Amino acid sequence: MFSKIVLRLKWLIIIIIGIFFFLFINDVPKISPVEKLVIDHKYNLVLWELTNFPQKWLFKIKQFFSVNESVLDTSIYNLCDYPENEKDSNSISYYEETLESLVTSILVKEGFPIWGDFMFPPVDTKLGGAPNLLVISPRDRIERIEEILLNPSIPLSTIEHIENTLLLEQNLSAIVIELGGIATYPSSIAEMDKLEDILITVSHEWIHHYLFFHPLGQSIYRDSQMTTLNESIAVILGNEIGRQVWEEIKLNNNCILIDRLNNQEKKILKDNSFNFNMVMQETREKVDEYLQYDQIKIAEDYMHNQRDLFESNGYPIRKINQAYFSFYGTYANRPESISLTYKYLLEIRNKVSSSYEFVALMQDISSYEEFLSIYNELISDNV
Repeated sequence: MFSKIVLRLKWLIIIIIGIFFFLFINDVPKISPVEKLVIDHKYNLVLWELTNFPQKWLFKIKQFFSVNESVLDTSIYNLCDYPENEKDSNSISYYEETLESLVTSILVKEGFPIWGDFMFPPVDTKLGGAPNLLVISPRDRIERIEEILLNPSIPLSTIEHIENTLLLEQNLSAIVIELGGIATYPSSIAEMDKLEDILITVSHEWIHHYLFFHPLGQSIYRDSQMTTLNESIAVILGNEIGRQVWEEIKLNNNCILIDRLNNQEKKILKDNSFNFNMVMQETREKVDEYLQYDQIKIAEDYMHNQRDLFESNGYPIRKINQAYFSFYGTYANRPESISLTYKYLLEIRNKVSSSYEFVALMQDISSYEEFLSIYNELISDNV
């Protein structure tokens, strides 16, 4: 009886959290010139929440009141036939429950605080789709100045029309990115070929959920440095937690998702002698140098040529422009970034014993200056 009361309380809190996230969704009409262009393709977050949040938790309630309580049991074996049943909404709900339970178990082991016998905020995810993101940057510098969520089904021809129109008519660099996940509540996770990637992404987005209730997450859009700090922490902890879950799942040797790439007639061959990270880092630095001296056209021609170079060496990138670097440069672990944030964070992470101890050091930061102060205190002063 007590466990059922706790479970009901958990659902109540989850509903409250969902409403809280819902109220903070920035879907209020603030029509910019860019939005006017893409208004017919804009992703409706409010509609997504209204559709997915109740549907997901009605499933949970239905299972809770089922006569057969064994349906509440989750097992890593449920994940083994995921590729074959990924269009079955009922099966997907079981897989989501399993993933959530497994991620939660690792979070508890890592010392994240629990309320009663459940995690706050509860791990909650929706598999099978994430929106696209239109990213806008000025042409004379690399900076994310605007971004708009777009429908994932938008065709490539429309994407290219949007990007070209913004370039020619508004003198803006634009690129549409396919997101792997987004921290809605529940989080939206794109279709992926590998279960390990799904687990890492689910964990990554949960870190954003967790930080949402702390100064660090609430300051994510304060400036570009705070965005990078939040994303870099989510990358580090998402990788750690997701891979720990994956190691447990691998105990079942047959539980590996089918790699859809194996079914493609044309396989991508990569040149093992080509150092992607080094060349991409050099590309970013060269572009910054061109833009510093207002050589915009030269920089854009150079990025186009580099895109061809990457493709010829087995790394097909649809487009490289200022907007491309403004998006991927936010993730300081990537070669497209010039930020030292990820390096600093790894040094701090190596000083503490658990994921939670690491995030506890970071969660109350509200400015990049505060972060540097903590870094200097922990690292520089001890050198």
